[in-house]
Amino acid sequence: MGVLGGGSGSTTAQVGSASSSQFGLNDGFADTSWLEEGVEVYTITEPTREAVEAAFTASGSRVVVFETSGTIDLGNETLAITEDNCWVAGQTAPSPGITFIKGMVQVDADNCVVQHVRSRIGPGDGSIQGNDAVNTQDDTQNNVIDHCTASWGVDECLSVGYDTEDTTVTNCLIYEGLWDPYGNSADHNYGSLIGDGASNVTFAGNVWAKIRGRVPRLKSDTETVIVNNFAYFFDYAATADSSAVMSFVGNGYTGPLDTGNPVFEGSPTAYHTDNYAADPSLDSDTDFAEPDSEGSPPLWPSGLTEMPAADVESHNLGTAGARPAERTANDERIVGEIANRAGNDRLDSPYDYWIGHHDEVGGYPDLPVNTHSLDVPDSGLRAWLDGWAQAVEEDGSPPDNGGGGGPISTGTYEITNANSGQLLEVANASTEDGANVQQWPANGHQTQQWYVEEVTNGEYRLVNENSGQLLEVATASTADGANVRQYSDTGCACQRWYINDEGSVYTLEAVHSNKLADVEGASTEDGANVLQWPDTGSENQRWTFESV
Repeated sequence: MGVLGGGSGSTTAQVGSASSSQFGLNDGFADTSWLEEGVEVYTITEPTREAVEAAFTASGSRVVVFETSGTIDLGNETLAITEDNCWVAGQTAPSPGITFIKGMVQVDADNCVVQHVRSRIGPGDGSIQGNDAVNTQDDTQNNVIDHCTASWGVDECLSVGYDTEDTTVTNCLIYEGLWDPYGNSADHNYGSLIGDGASNVTFAGNVWAKIRGRVPRLKSDTETVIVNNFAYFFDYAATADSSAVMSFVGNGYTGPLDTGNPVFEGSPTAYHTDNYAADPSLDSDTDFAEPDSEGSPPLWPSGLTEMPAADVESHNLGTAGARPAERTANDERIVGEIANRAGNDRLDSPYDYWIGHHDEVGGYPDLPVNTHSLDVPDSGLRAWLDGWAQAVEEDGSPPDNGGGGGPISTGTYEITNANSGQLLEVANASTEDGANVQQWPANGHQTQQWYVEEVTNGEYRLVNENSGQLLEVATASTADGANVRQYSDTGCACQRWYINDEGSVYTLEAVHSNKLADVEGASTEDGANVLQWPDTGSENQRWTFESV
């Protein structure tokens, strides 16, 4: 293990930009070396429970990849991986990725990896009782849950089953368990439970937020490493039974409501160091742990190196969740709330900040269904999966996927509106972030020229030759009429476009919203604004490309 230091952590909040996480798939006790070349590949082409379930319940070693994005309604039933050796590669889905709703996502098998998906269970039709958003089933072993989002649980949000072995949970956003999902004040907004007898469990690099308790709850005869996690706005946090054994290192907890009491309670066998508990109601740190610390960690994965607790908040806010480089609205909202300490003025009335029902924050999402084609390699599969993971974690480009999938070759173009005959340009040749995009008669200036770059099959970035900035939908809005502008590269899906060939003309379709670049009001006037709008079939939403 790495060097373990002492001291308290900073409570300064900043939203971290997406970056490489400290924690990889093999940093816990689980081992992913079972993934070999030549495994079966199951390709999901439509966002339905039936399509995913067929892959989850198939026998043999397999990788599940996604050629579609979207919201998958589980129909108030658990969706379980029931056969061993299954790798769920949510990172391969086109933006904005995959979100499961109205059912628990469960690993009920051995040797499984689940990456880069979201589960927002909620109450469904009211028949979902006492279920987590994500969990591993009892008596399973060697499983990894990495870079997932688990929210709106009606028991815990993300938990590990009883009598499990070698389970790793890394880089996950775990938040907003529901305290009143059925209108009866069930008050079960919990974070994570490690079930009786679970051994060699690792939680590293995760974020818990807006959860009443079990952050986490370590039950009898458990063996757990809790390292470099961050928690915000809870009543009681980490609790452990007397027969539990744990190493608790470099974690940050802020916003406790049980003012002045230790954050880590119980009488287990515990090694704890470099943890902090910032209590905003006292404007100071509070004691972290009730039990005394052992002299050395009773268990520790051989490949795990911790970071100082002072670095954990900024790191985890930048790296946790299903797709840190292109977060959906709810994930972006929760990260912003943590960074801005949005609940600090409600410490005396926590139920005004906790979420009783998911409708309070907009209800179940309806993500756009985007598609792309995948060219899964015959060799180098692990590196290929890592490349897709990097793309959704770090603003990286997806791996080479065969190329040439889109109708326009990479190069510099003038883009002309089919209705007005005027060119797409940045107003006033501005080089500033947020400068407006409009139409204007051709004048030969570089502000009317766009470097059109295919970044994956059918997805393009349009870079203005004058400013070097990207064509984007402002603030990643999905609303009709949201403005189109230029902005520095952020990696957001709102800066990527599908170019759809309609014969002699093309549409520019925003990847994140599936809406088209549209000259407002079908105007033919100089300087008419460009915005996004659903496809109406009109010529003011059609464009031609002429190479410069």
